[in-house]
Amino acid sequence: MAAQWQSTLQSALVRALDCQPAAELRSQRQVTILAIVLAVVSGLVFVALRVLWRRIGQLECELEERAETAAVSRTPSRTSVRRFLEP
Repeated sequence: MAAQWQSTLQSALVRALDCQPAAELRSQRQVTILAIVLAVVSGLVFVALRVLWRRIGQLECELEERAETAAVSRTPSRTSVRRFLEP
């Protein structure tokens, strides 16, 4: 009975060892594909962030310009102050 199990286990082990290089190759392909996908996605995210950062900068400049324009329009000019103070 031990000899029978030994031959069964040995043949199963030989089959498993024969399949191992194919499994390693499959794993290497999967890792390579995932690495490429990760690099592409990272690149796309980086580009999207750069576009957003530029847009944020533009909006901040516009906001500053509008705030300056609003501040200038709110401060009374010297002539209007003189008119108010003159009898």
